Amino acid sequence: MFIRSLALLGLAPAFAQVTVDFHMEPVAVPETGAEKHSNIATAQVTLNDVVYETSYVDILRSGDSVDGVVFGAVLDENQTTVYAYPMDDSYVEQPLAAGVAGLAPVEATTEPLISNIPDFTSLIKIHNESFATEFAMFAHFETPLPASIYRINVDFSDTCSVEVDSLEAVDFSAWGGLWEPCSAKVTPWNTHLGSEEHEPDAKLLTTDYATFMESYNDGDPSAMNIIHFMRYFGWYAKDLTDDASFDALKAKFNPYHYGHVTELSVNEAGDTYAHKWYTTGRVSIENPEIMGDNKTIYIADDANFGILTRFVMDEALDMSSGSLYAAKWNQRILADTDPAVSRTYGGVEWDLDWIELGSATQDELLALAEGLTWDQIFEEGTLTDGACATGFTYVKAGWGLVKEECLMVKTGMETAAAFFETRRYAAMLGASAELQSTEGLAFVPSEMKFYAAMSKVTGGMDETVEPLGDIAIPANPCGCVFQFDVGPTYELTVARAFLCGEYTADSDPPLDPLNSCSTESIASPDNLFYMGHVDNGPHRLLIAEDTSHHQNDYLWSYNFETEEMTRILSSVYGSQITSPGFFSDDKGCYLLMAVVPHPYKKSDKEMVNDAGNTLGLAGSVGYIGPIGSRSTDEL
Repeated sequence: MFIRSLALLGLAPAFAQVTVDFHMEPVAVPETGAEKHSNIATAQVTLNDVVYETSYVDILRSGDSVDGVVFGAVLDENQTTVYAYPMDDSYVEQPLAAGVAGLAPVEATTEPLISNIPDFTSLIKIHNESFATEFAMFAHFETPLPASIYRINVDFSDTCSVEVDSLEAVDFSAWGGLWEPCSAKVTPWNTHLGSEEHEPDAKLLTTDYATFMESYNDGDPSAMNIIHFMRYFGWYAKDLTDDASFDALKAKFNPYHYGHVTELSVNEAGDTYAHKWYTTGRVSIENPEIMGDNKTIYIADDANFGILTRFVMDEALDMSSGSLYAAKWNQRILADTDPAVSRTYGGVEWDLDWIELGSATQDELLALAEGLTWDQIFEEGTLTDGACATGFTYVKAGWGLVKEECLMVKTGMETAAAFFETRRYAAMLGASAELQSTEGLAFVPSEMKFYAAMSKVTGGMDETVEPLGDIAIPANPCGCVFQFDVGPTYELTVARAFLCGEYTADSDPPLDPLNSCSTESIASPDNLFYMGHVDNGPHRLLIAEDTSHHQNDYLWSYNFETEEMTRILSSVYGSQITSPGFFSDDKGCYLLMAVVPHPYKKSDKEMVNDAGNTLGLAGSVGYIGPIGSRSTDEL
């Protein structure tokens, strides 16, 4: 299959293993308007006793054009222009507007839609000496839907600056398009392993037009996303007006084609190959993390009531068949401690049990997905006074508007439930479906530890939320990075809180009106990256923020040896920081990646019109650098 064929080609990992000494100067909390309008990075990086003057450097910004190709332009299945709906004051498209009888469809504008929400960006070695460049970067554009990925062909200069050669959109039309690509990782076999977040709720498409629109009017983001995505097939909101047009939408749009792990590779000819893996299950995938056996993959579910899943290939390097598991968290209080006294949970650990959901091959799942509907998988009962009838199982699991359900899997549909309704089915089998916003994942092989960011410890994890679940701890809106012990077969065994933000807004008076979480620690941790994966180098964990609890978001470096946190990047008003990464060209250059999407969108929207705004609304794909140098002897 796909991965096995790469192994047979003998493609080595992209980067060599060379130990480096690394130091980054800290970045101060921004105070002035000019600083808050800027992306400010560490000013000096010391690499093997050599000091490099550094800053945040844009590779490309959304809307930039390279030989006529516009970075971030949203395209349909024919690779032609998608048009934008009118924007609201938050720079969010609105396909419906208030009318006499409620919300009514609006006409799209004549403006081509360009996303300013880049996300994870990888660096992949091109194994073709005759190709124009040595490397390809794959840049996610998460939203608006339909989503996009762009390939940037790049080289490094002698002084390790990134030089763009060409740009092209990645074509996912063979898979029905692409849905919300969030974070990703570069595999040991030199591919880009990506994600599709916030999977569409297939249950919405078992109803009629009026019921679907009622869900939209109730604020169900999945209904909104489906309307947005249909532009991929040339449909706009004005085309959805009644039961007949809704039936036509359902005939065209299969929700089970979305919500999967994706993979991008560059073949020997230098061409891009795009793939989706149905074998890894279907949840709100933030990112997958590959373990040291090249066989086990953990998947983060960015949901309100989410799960943690593990996919184990039947054979290493071959994702075309395997088994899927979900974790049950068993909470225990350590001796002589009281977890209620602190939001850092020092007295709590969780033993993990793994529930097998099912085994399947890619080929059988591809066939099973065709024509599959939610009501072919489940029978739904009625919830009465918080209880389900005999034979039905109570489920509260999902993202967005999470509703309580009473479900029964129909006879013979267990495999479909396991791989296409993974979260609901896992909850039915007893897995813990209460994780709040599981984000980045990172494996540290030298210590056999695993890390997962949860952007907030609220919702199903909160000890005050009913019904009480397997995880019951005091809420912490600032979030935590959790640490897991890893067993010899790469099974996660025990979990505990490792780093938590400090919530200060409940002090009287508030300690900092602009920052409800302390600026000396994390707030809403998002993407993670272990720097030691590349070049056996710095024993550091990169932690990026996606927060409204810091006025400006930060990128942190955690030093495992000194236990020190260093702020190495502060981003512009209203943005977030994504795609922390550390790569090498194997010739003396090091790339410390960071992406800054949607300036002025998440907060401080009024500052977009401030005279100090020199960046505009464009999102940035960039890096902290340049770091290293290429000697002529090495070239």
